[in-house]
Amino acid sequence: MNSFMKLGLLLLLFIAAVSGSFAVIFNMGLAGGLLAAAIVGTGCFLLFGFSAWGLGRGHLRWVGLTNRLEVAGVLLFSLYLGGSSFFLGAANASVEVLNEGDHSAGNKAKLFARDVLRLPITEEQETMTRGDITYVYPLEHKDTVSQVDELLQNEMEHLQAFFGLEETGPLTVVLHSDYESIEQATAVPEAAGYYDFYSQSVHFAVEDGIWDLVFLHEYVHFLSHEYALKHDVSETRLPQWFEEGLADYLAGESVYWYDPAALEPVDFFTLDLNSAFHEAASYSFDPYAQSFLAVNSLASDFGEEALQQLLSSLSPQRFYTEMELITGMDLDEFEATFLEDEIAYSETIADLFDEAYEAYEEERFVDAVPVLEEIAAIGGKYEVDEALWTLTDIHLERGEFAEAIDLLERKLETGEEEFRIDDLLLLAEVHLLTDPAQALAIAQQVKEEIGESAEEDPAGYYYTNPDSLINAYSAIVHGDEVEGYRQLFDEGLLYNLVVWEILEERLVEEYPEEF
Repeated sequence: MNSFMKLGLLLLLFIAAVSGSFAVIFNMGLAGGLLAAAIVGTGCFLLFGFSAWGLGRGHLRWVGLTNRLEVAGVLLFSLYLGGSSFFLGAANASVEVLNEGDHSAGNKAKLFARDVLRLPITEEQETMTRGDITYVYPLEHKDTVSQVDELLQNEMEHLQAFFGLEETGPLTVVLHSDYESIEQATAVPEAAGYYDFYSQSVHFAVEDGIWDLVFLHEYVHFLSHEYALKHDVSETRLPQWFEEGLADYLAGESVYWYDPAALEPVDFFTLDLNSAFHEAASYSFDPYAQSFLAVNSLASDFGEEALQQLLSSLSPQRFYTEMELITGMDLDEFEATFLEDEIAYSETIADLFDEAYEAYEEERFVDAVPVLEEIAAIGGKYEVDEALWTLTDIHLERGEFAEAIDLLERKLETGEEEFRIDDLLLLAEVHLLTDPAQALAIAQQVKEEIGESAEEDPAGYYYTNPDSLINAYSAIVHGDEVEGYRQLFDEGLLYNLVVWEILEERLVEEYPEEF
């Protein structure tokens, strides 16, 4: 066999080796891929040294390399294969770090090109149909579809009822991996979602921390469109600020996240058109904030029936006429006063919390309790949640563990689904003080309710994988209390400071040499 045939064979071997390395490394996880790359790289390093020695001798006859050209071919083979293996190992590691979940080798290559090399790779998408709803999603977000569908099924009935819709036309829900594709479609910087009027499709970015709120906001736009079709009225008959404010309101937005006193309203007429609405956004002004607070004010003062009455307006002019009849004031007066109630409410809640926390810090629990109960009676869902958790702390400070458990159980029965996992985990911590076996059962329940998303979407406030709690609680329940409690403290798995302090005092007393 002459030298050129040997070099040709070596080239084919190189292609096969790189392909094999890609298949092996990219089908492994982070550690496995790095180990495989290191093994291949080490072998190539040894081969490089051997061929470099042969290059100096002019041949390696005992392995069939009779001249320097053939030896140089092996040297380059080892150099390029080693470099390729380290590159593949690094590429696989970067994909594993930047993306959660299991991915095929081909999908990893696309993710590397998109996320690391920043190439304009179009996401490979799949389609799933459930009833009249078609979901279009990137492969890596398949698990999110079930969460979106569950959310929609829970919210669909009451949202459709607001618009008087018993049924709707088909809807396409498109999940995007990032904001960039949303921005490209809308030309709106940092847009998290949009509703496409022509294709009747809802789009949102999965990476948004409040994608559920964004999705429901866009779904309300779809229902508003369906309302227009049902009543044969113009889809652009309403001011854009009302459309956006209504979408936020029905999606479950809360005044809790806003400071009404810091908002300087602009003329509502300047927010009538879609283009003008988005152009009004600036570092110091958020048109969505003004829109939501205005709609929320209308609902608070005149009821949701007023919103439905405005929804039936046939034109922007009729809308403003109807709004004046409902509010009893012209638009200028409404603009000047609509924040007054929100500001007064915010100040009242803030003053009550200040009073409650001052009493709590001074251990005047008798004074703090009625204030917190007042907040729980008049506050929004976030204020109520904070007040009830503080009441739980007061029960714990007093040693009223049964009362704390009863309060949390009632909160779970009547409270917001949004806080359920957090409440269950707090209840488990309180049960550590009275019945660790019950704490373990609750931690196992949390894992069941979170399901496969336990590792990818840690539980609410706690950011804790339930498996860690289950391991620690199991050790405590099965007699290895020292190890179980040490895990809770060392890994920071206890988040209620009162529970932490009570347990610490107990453990120091019971196990003085261990804690």
